[in-house]
Amino acid sequence: MNLQEFDNLPQDHKVAVICRQATFLGTCKEAEHVLALYHMNSFFIEVRYSSALNEIVQVQGFTSKMLLEPYLDTIELPRL
Repeated sequence: MNLQEFDNLPQDHKVAVICRQATFLGTCKEAEHVLALYHMNSFFIEVRYSSALNEIVQVQGFTSKMLLEPYLDTIELPRL
């Protein structure tokens, strides 16, 4: 699955795909949300979870390295 195919899915299908195929990389906090970062094939996925609403409010696929910046301090990559 590529980024365009992922982006065209409804949000509930995106979440199912993430659970089955994506690799969890880390989390960070932003105001009232917890953000979770995943990697799948040639793109990344950010899941925005609202603690106040107790639900996922946004799922966004991306390839921009700039959007990885909030996670850089929390991601631990395995030693090669």
